[in-house]
Amino acid sequence: MADYVVCPACGTRIKAGRGHCLRCFELLPDPDAIQKPAIWESLGWSKRQQSMVWGGASLVVIALLVAIFRTGTANAGDTLHPTAVGSKSSAPIASAHPAVAREVTPVDDGPAEAVHAGSEGDEPFIEMPSGAAEDDGGRYNKVVEYFKRGQAAVEGSHWTRAISEYGTAASLSRDDAAAHYNVALALHRRGDERDAIAEFQRAIDLAPDQAMFHLPLAAAFESTGRLGDAAREYRTFLSGSPEAVGADRARNRLEALSTGTQIASQDR
Repeated sequence: MADYVVCPACGTRIKAGRGHCLRCFELLPDPDAIQKPAIWESLGWSKRQQSMVWGGASLVVIALLVAIFRTGTANAGDTLHPTAVGSKSSAPIASAHPAVAREVTPVDDGPAEAVHAGSEGDEPFIEMPSGAAEDDGGRYNKVVEYFKRGQAAVEGSHWTRAISEYGTAASLSRDDAAAHYNVALALHRRGDERDAIAEFQRAIDLAPDQAMFHLPLAAAFESTGRLGDAAREYRTFLSGSPEAVGADRARNRLEALSTGTQIASQDR
């Protein structure tokens, strides 16, 4: 028979023959029974130490589960579902700025709109933003999407729709010269010359080295009767891009303005 037994609750050694632990009053095991000591007993850990170990292990498991859950949620949030260019879906682009959400909703463009007389130039629309919003989170990607929609509208001669799409891009990236230029060119094509002039000038302020911006601005000035301003802009364009597409047209218009000769709109 063993001389003592170990209390399973507190680890105290008690003289064999007692029924309860003198320290914690827990029932004592039968001293004659063959018992395999628990790992806690072999390490000499008390009940309090055992509880601390179990508590620490539980916290580690909970932290791992939380980390796994957050990683899965982040990956799901990064999945993009862009709306195709020209789509007729009634839903706005995901995460669109609330102030411009109404501009995102596609509308029935109807028949193609005629090009305003005097704006039939060969100036191209800029296909991509200038990058002013590139470092502003995901905003640059949204601006690119509106450029794509604007280009689709231009290809269908839907100037009102193009103004809306490029205007939204400009509102998201106020310092993007390409967005303001595209808005101005769409306004110019539709015949809203005064609004177009303001947008052209905004684009030039943002990118003064872009000579091509001055050519349609000159035509817009000419359409509104501001012939002195038109001549100045034609000269500015030619000084920066003397061999560019549209240079011959600019020279012809300058000559016409200097002599008072009227040239058909298709020559403008």
